[in-house]
Amino acid sequence: MKSVEPIRDEMWRESFIEYFENTSDRNLVLFLIGIYTGFRISDITKLRVKDVQGKMHLDIVEGKTKKPRKVFIHRNLKRPLERLIKNKNKYDYLFESRQKTRTGKNKAIERSTVDKFLKKAAKEIGYTEPIATHSMRKTFGHMYYTKHKDLADLQDLFNHSSPKITLRYIGMQQAKFDENVANL
Repeated sequence: MKSVEPIRDEMWRESFIEYFENTSDRNLVLFLIGIYTGFRISDITKLRVKDVQGKMHLDIVEGKTKKPRKVFIHRNLKRPLERLIKNKNKYDYLFESRQKTRTGKNKAIERSTVDKFLKKAAKEIGYTEPIATHSMRKTFGHMYYTKHKDLADLQDLFNHSSPKITLRYIGMQQAKFDENVANL
């Protein structure tokens, strides 16, 4: 499996957002939650309408770590989120699959589906870097670190054992290395 990097350039992030605005409210909101919360895709896909409706924060218990996490719902997410949940029941999955369970019940979108629509969007907008579901989480980390320079918070948020791991995870070590080589 190829390693993925964050979407570093704001222009590319905006291109993805614009693409999803024109194609799918569901995919737009999923992408925005990914880049504005840093949640893992496995936690995002399990969200239900009741988890976001009328809320200021997303409160989850992370599936991997079993730790609670509370993240403010970013202003850029509010309007698309309201459009997505309009006319949905509070126990509906926020990101429903078009497929049903064997018993005919709705089910959450699968990671592989998210991966496919991210790759399709990348191809449509001309983004040539490797991309997958983890790109959204890494993008959040990169944006957070670039804006706030608070590595300790980010390390804690990602549950990493060292700052070096966090820097590598958000692509900052590679970016620094590239810059140093370019300036030889």
